[in-house]
Amino acid sequence: MKYRATMGERQSNKTALRKSIIMLKTALTHLVIVCSLTFLAFLVLDYYNPRMNFVGNSLSRKLLAGFCLLSVINSIWQNAGCEGGNRDESQYCN
Repeated sequence: MKYRATMGERQSNKTALRKSIIMLKTALTHLVIVCSLTFLAFLVLDYYNPRMNFVGNSLSRKLLAGFCLLSVINSIWQNAGCEGGNRDESQYCN
């Protein structure tokens, strides 16, 4: 005998999925903020002490590539939720 989810169980699964997507969007936004603040700190440190080479080393290049990737994903994801009929479901839409 196959198990069929009741209407209440399906609704709670959709609610849980929406909550986890909102949490993931929030975490992604926070990661972008942290990466941008890290690079601002690197730029200030590199300005005061250029011999430390904060901006030119391989670790900063990897962090910069990750920051750019996270920024693109974040902007696409944030704008994708605002198109069409999803405006009332997303808390990020204007």
